[in-house]
Amino acid sequence: MNQAPYSLLRPRPACFGARPFVRRILVDCARFDGRPSAHFHTGRRLLSRDAKRYRSRPILPLTMPCLSVVEGRIRSLILGIALFLCLTVPPANSSGFAPEPPEGFAALLRAHLSRVCGWEEDAIDIRSLQLLNGVIPSAEDGAWTVAERFVPASFGSMLVPASAETAGKPGPTFWIRADVHVEGRVVRAARRIPYRKALEPGDLEEAVVEIGDSRASYLRSASDAVGMVARRELFPGQLLERDWVAAQELVRMGETVRLVAHVNGISITARAKALQAGKLGEWVRVKNLDSNRALKGLVTGAGEVTVQH
Repeated sequence: MNQAPYSLLRPRPACFGARPFVRRILVDCARFDGRPSAHFHTGRRLLSRDAKRYRSRPILPLTMPCLSVVEGRIRSLILGIALFLCLTVPPANSSGFAPEPPEGFAALLRAHLSRVCGWEEDAIDIRSLQLLNGVIPSAEDGAWTVAERFVPASFGSMLVPASAETAGKPGPTFWIRADVHVEGRVVRAARRIPYRKALEPGDLEEAVVEIGDSRASYLRSASDAVGMVARRELFPGQLLERDWVAAQELVRMGETVRLVAHVNGISITARAKALQAGKLGEWVRVKNLDSNRALKGLVTGAGEVTVQH
């Protein structure tokens, strides 16, 4: 029986593709071990017996290793292109245009992003909206809503889950592709700021820039950061996040501080040792060096703790 040439479109039984591979393995083993070639004929008989069992199982023919790799890559490339087209090409209606969300959805999405991201609605620019489900919303659909848990990872192109209520019941979920851009006034470093340096007015500047990270909490006013300490090294032009600065510690643990006590309108001062570090307005424990008594006071200045009686 003449065998047809190898082809991707003509399936073959499993035994046909496995026979040359097993034969080569048996011959190689016989040569390596120095055993007689009878082992090869025995293995061929076993293979012929198994071929009858798998005769009705069609698979693609087993070609040379290099051709198999090429064929696998071609299949992966075709599947990848098909999946990319399904996810990126917007569906078209009978008019040939991609369906659009209902009117007012842009304002609804802008209000949702302002609530979850903390930016003003005037700073949020929605440039385009496309409905990906391929279904045009009907006039009977009620109020549209955006999923409450939806928080975009970044601004730009995003997929927004939305739903429309019908007869008081939540409807199916629609996926809307939106192109959102945000420009806001933030604080950035005007020069290099070393670690643990107290920020001065000349170290900071305000600028209106396009925001990429929607989850970052940037400082909006330079006056809010003046007097704080940098918790990391900052470089010129780097946007400042709220976690990158901290209030300055006016009292450090183990140092000698000025202890002030107000008794009946009279101020008494003494020396004390700080048992805790504290910032302005925080309560810390100190130890009076004269009486060796532990007290708790309020940080009122650099190296100063006030005790109330």
